[in-house]
Amino acid sequence: MASLKPDGIREELPGQQTMFEPPETDPNVSTSRSRGSVHLKGTRSLESLRIRIDLASKELYRLREENHQLHREIDALRQRGNSVSEGASFVFSESPAVLQAKIESYIRVVDRYIEQEMAAEADNLDDDA
Repeated sequence: MASLKPDGIREELPGQQTMFEPPETDPNVSTSRSRGSVHLKGTRSLESLRIRIDLASKELYRLREENHQLHREIDALRQRGNSVSEGASFVFSESPAVLQAKIESYIRVVDRYIEQEMAAEADNLDDDA
């Protein structure tokens, strides 16, 4: 505990420090190490920020190029849509292999239906005879 001297100055007991006062520093000791580490940390942060900005600008450039390409494709599609063409054009969302498999399964179903109808007609002709 601190005690007051007669002149009103607080006297600290040995080994006690007040928590709100900075520790006394020796003027002969250099504090460049702490400043250097802060400087290095700041430099690393700035370098990290520079890298992130560089990556963001490259991504923006790539997106702009993609946007321009998409605009060109849209314009080409509009031009083709306005031109007179023979027949109709279709756009499918499935791949050609998936479309082919679906069509072949539909053909098999129709073939079975036709075979059943032909067999039923043949049975009716045999029954009538």
